[in-house]
Amino acid sequence: MWLLFLVYSGLIIVAGTQLSKNAELVSDGLGLSKAWAGTLLLSIGTSLPELVASCRAAMIGAPDLAGGNIFGSNLFNLLILILVGILYPRGLYRARRKRGLIVTALFSIILAGISLVAIVVKLPWGIGWVGLDSIFVFGMYLLASAIITGLERNRNGGRVEADNKTTRSGLARALYFYLLAAAIIVFAGVGLTDTSKLIALETGLGETMIGSILIAAATSLPELATSITSICMGLPEMAIGVVFGSNLFNILLFFFGDIFYREGLLLGSLSFQHLVTAVMGMVLTTVAVIGLLIPSRRNIFGINAPSWVILGGYLVTFLYLFYMG
Repeated sequence: MWLLFLVYSGLIIVAGTQLSKNAELVSDGLGLSKAWAGTLLLSIGTSLPELVASCRAAMIGAPDLAGGNIFGSNLFNLLILILVGILYPRGLYRARRKRGLIVTALFSIILAGISLVAIVVKLPWGIGWVGLDSIFVFGMYLLASAIITGLERNRNGGRVEADNKTTRSGLARALYFYLLAAAIIVFAGVGLTDTSKLIALETGLGETMIGSILIAAATSLPELATSITSICMGLPEMAIGVVFGSNLFNILLFFFGDIFYREGLLLGSLSFQHLVTAVMGMVLTTVAVIGLLIPSRRNIFGINAPSWVILGGYLVTFLYLFYMG
């Protein structure tokens, strides 16, 4: 079982590397920034395992597994920012000039807050079997995407021009390999999720713990792989965009999960135990934004203060879920 886990993880790492490289070529061909490539293009591709896992969990009537995967993945993704600070410290100073990154992070906080309220209030209204809260999340995601894209177009003076480095045929080739890498990630993500569930069942851990820690970490491997690749390519703003963009897209998965969940309204069916993970994700995202706007010059063992807060918050949440799960 563990061998399969490692095989699927390897596939995701390889595919994630190609996803990152081709996203850069696509952004060049469309005349858009590396931050946009990370925020929208890469984040959607790397979040495919979360999409598959959440929809599958909803289909089998396991809402807490879906919720744990979404909130847990968002929390795990924030750990990637620590790597950015360690491997490319100057990247934090470059990223602070990208308004789209900050706006993406703020919208991820807003959407997580909407989800949190929906879990507490448990609204009974929906259109068909899909809750109004999930539909509202979908609408807010569309608004966020439009604003982020608008910021990038304004940065280019309202023009979207192809970069000379990427020809039309090169753009088509990059799109082909981007989609191929995304397909491999979906395949490996499904296998990784199934394997993780079997491993977790053998350990006797609870559903929320399984989704928030084990499956969340497994399905976040594409974000980790693409972010490391982006850093190695000297594109830290793309790596940060992957984190914030994926966290924004992950909240949208409640809408897709609700479509497949036929035993009620998905957000209203989640246990209150998810509130800890959701609140911690919002708090640590806020810390990350503050760290970008006001970079810390004091490092302890090469790690800045916001990164230590993020690491500590994740460990506290892990211990809480472990002992409560």
